[in-house]
Amino acid sequence: PLGKGQTKRRFLKEIRTTYHLPLTTYHLPLTTYHSPLTAHHSPLNITSYKSSNSSCKNHLNTTAKVLLCRIIFAEIIQVPNMRKKIIAGNWKMNGDAAQAKSLAESIQAPDQDGVQIMIFPPFVFLDRIVQMQLQNITIGAQNVARQLSGAYTGEVSAPMLQSIGIHTVLVGHSERREYYHETNDVLKDKTELCLALGMDVIFCCGEPIEVRQAGTQAYNVLQQLKESIGQLTAEQMKQVTIAYEPIWAIGTGMTASAAQAQEMHHCIRSFLSTQWDEETAINTHILYGGSLKPDNAAELLSMPDIDGGLIGGASLKAEDFNAIIAIACSNNSV
Repeated sequence: PLGKGQTKRRFLKEIRTTYHLPLTTYHLPLTTYHSPLTAHHSPLNITSYKSSNSSCKNHLNTTAKVLLCRIIFAEIIQVPNMRKKIIAGNWKMNGDAAQAKSLAESIQAPDQDGVQIMIFPPFVFLDRIVQMQLQNITIGAQNVARQLSGAYTGEVSAPMLQSIGIHTVLVGHSERREYYHETNDVLKDKTELCLALGMDVIFCCGEPIEVRQAGTQAYNVLQQLKESIGQLTAEQMKQVTIAYEPIWAIGTGMTASAAQAQEMHHCIRSFLSTQWDEETAINTHILYGGSLKPDNAAELLSMPDIDGGLIGGASLKAEDFNAIIAIACSNNSV
């Protein structure tokens, strides 16, 4: 057990040092463990644990080490999730003006504080949809220029978006990174510019298949975050939502399990705690952007570190998007 006044961070450092555990060992789903701790939670007698006891350390095999850290982590650090669910639809480059209007009108946005609905239509439809004055729906832009103004043909600036009532922007979507070669430095500039103007940012991060196969997904994703938003203050982070995209599981036929998604979301939340503080980690929303659909929404949205979804294909079908909204509302009320 923790001694009086011992901090969570100090405790985790002691656990990793004593048992030679890598940083990501405890970034695992915690849903099977409950408090208070008792011997029946596992075959390992947790009450006999002492960090300085070398004989205890020598008798712990790899599985027991992981189990021990998971149980302790769940008991000491896990906090109630008071974050509202965010269901965000990214329409990408789809539809025409009539279809956009029809789709926006078909969204059944709930009138409750626990669930927030967002949509990100193409640039050319933004003004028209803003003028529809949709209730309980935040309208955002899929991208934004790196510059305030100037000779940048084809670009749309943050002040332009604000002038038509847009105050939320996607930054760093995997397709922007891949097809338009947007680097971490470019995304850093975009994020800082938007925050300076008082806009909210949904910052996207994620790993491709080759990174996942190499087992370096945690390093890859955290490096994206560190290089693009790591310089922000805790106060600025209040305007940032993170969206994790397992690129390898989008349109490839491969599927990311709820456990895999939760593992990465928890890894990101741990980074937030280390980079800023526990309050930032607790309050920052982390959305799942890996093909969330009506048939997997309930399981994914039940994970403790998944605070909603950034949804592509399913957001283009009102029936599917509304079904996901309903699941989020149900999940939030449990």
